[in-house]
Amino acid sequence: IDRLRAIGPPQFGALGTVVELRPDSSGILREAPAGKNLDSSQGARISDDRVQFGLSRREIRRVEQRLGDLVEEVDEGSIRTF
Repeated sequence: IDRLRAIGPPQFGALGTVVELRPDSSGILREAPAGKNLDSSQGARISDDRVQFGLSRREIRRVEQRLGDLVEEVDEGSIRTF
């Protein structure tokens, strides 16, 4: 639970672009370092030179909320830890 409490904006932001693919010299898509999120309202994004997969801004907010709810339930004793 301590590790979950340590998750913050940088980690949530990283969910926006989980993987980026770019074509190599023969046109085959290969994993590449993630660039700037092309459209944070979409989970899958395609441009002329890249494909990105990740979570949309809305999906990230939902994950953040679910994590907050989980931590709150642990703090309240509704969920026991050992």
